[in-house]
Amino acid sequence: PAATGGDSVVLASNNAAAQVPATVTVPSGSNSVQFNVTTSTVTSNATANIQATYNTSSLTATLAIVPAPAITSFNPAAATITAGSSTTLTGVFSNGTGSVNNSVGTVNSGAPVTVSPAATITYTLTVTNTAGTAVTKTATVTVVATPVITSFVPAAATITAGTSTTLTGVF
Repeated sequence: PAATGGDSVVLASNNAAAQVPATVTVPSGSNSVQFNVTTSTVTSNATANIQATYNTSSLTATLAIVPAPAITSFNPAAATITAGSSTTLTGVFSNGTGSVNNSVGTVNSGAPVTVSPAATITYTLTVTNTAGTAVTKTATVTVVATPVITSFVPAAATITAGTSTTLTGVF
């Protein structure tokens, strides 16, 4: 345990993307201390070695720093479809694995997947990086009833050649 008044531990990081306090104090009577590691944005996977030194003893912990997941776009090819038809959903994303709910499953960035919803539905694309951080974006596909012709009648059922009549369709 730390001495009365606490013990000072010197910290260092070998990567500017992972900042640590210069020192931390282990409270009196305790044998551990927690501290935050603040990371900055990285564009590709990085590694940081965090070193803790107490008197003449040192230990190193290795942290993997990964880019945040990002979704550029997530859209249906057709936002409105008729019942019984289909459309495609395309998500463009980076720095993670993509998955779409409502039984679509895993998706690849830029690759369209076909969906055939029976009713209007909102799909959610979730992109998760290896650190477990996730971002989401939604896309709605509106399903409308298939049009039906309820009547289609001419104004006159019989006409003389060279004349015309009007046809009326009710949908």
